[in-house]
Amino acid sequence: MKRLAALLAASLLLAGCTAAHKAVQVPEYPWDTTQQAVQQACPDAVAEDNSVLIETGALFGVPAQGIRLTYDGGQLAGVVATVQAQDRDALLASMQKALGAPAESYTPAMQNALSSGFRLYLSSEMVLPDVTYYWHTPQPLAETWTQEEQDAWAAAMREHYDWENHEPTAGMVNGVEKEIYHADEAAKVYLENNYEAVVSYQGQEGSDGLLIATRLLPPQPASAPAA
Repeated sequence: MKRLAALLAASLLLAGCTAAHKAVQVPEYPWDTTQQAVQQACPDAVAEDNSVLIETGALFGVPAQGIRLTYDGGQLAGVVATVQAQDRDALLASMQKALGAPAESYTPAMQNALSSGFRLYLSSEMVLPDVTYYWHTPQPLAETWTQEEQDAWAAAMREHYDWENHEPTAGMVNGVEKEIYHADEAAKVYLENNYEAVVSYQGQEGSDGLLIATRLLPPQPASAPAA
C-alpha cells in the first residue's frame, strides 16, 4: 500500500501540471477507434460481429490480457481487460496520471435485469476503498446529450419496457432498502445520475483485476418526415 500511495501521489503531482479536463477513455483505444483500424494494427486479433479480442497488449501503458473491444453501430462502446496483480499499482498510477483523481463516490441509476417495467434505484455501493476505482465524464447525460438524444433514448426505453408511472416506492435490493423510481421519473433519474463515459478498475491488492471502459451511445433521433 505504501508503494501505491507514493505512485498515486507522484501521478497527482504530474496531473496538476496538465489541463484540468481529461478525456475519459483508454489512451491506446480512444472512442473514435474503428474496428477496421484495430484489425489492421493487430493481425492476430480475433474479430466477431461486434467485438475484437486481443490476447495481450497494453492499456494505459501497462500490460493487459484478454483485451476485448466492443462496438455499437460501428462505434467503440467498451474496452475490457484483465490486469495481473503485479501490474496493479503501476496501472492505477498511470490511470491517475491520464484521467486525474478517481471519483470519491459514484452513484449511478441501476435496474434489476429481470424487471419487465422501467424501474431504477440509485446504487451507492460502487466505490469500495482499495478495491474499486471509477472515473467518469464531468457532467451527466442530462447535460452532455442533446434534448433530441435524450428524447430518442426515452422513446426506445418506452418501446422495450412496460411503462407505468408511479410515485417512488421503497424496495429491497440485495438486502438493502432503496427508493425505486418508475417510468418517467426513472428516466429523469437515469439521465441525471449516469455518464456518457466511465472507466474503472476493479480488484483488490494481491489479486488480478479488471479494467473496464464503457461509453453510452444515444440512439439516433428519428429523421423528420420529408416535406
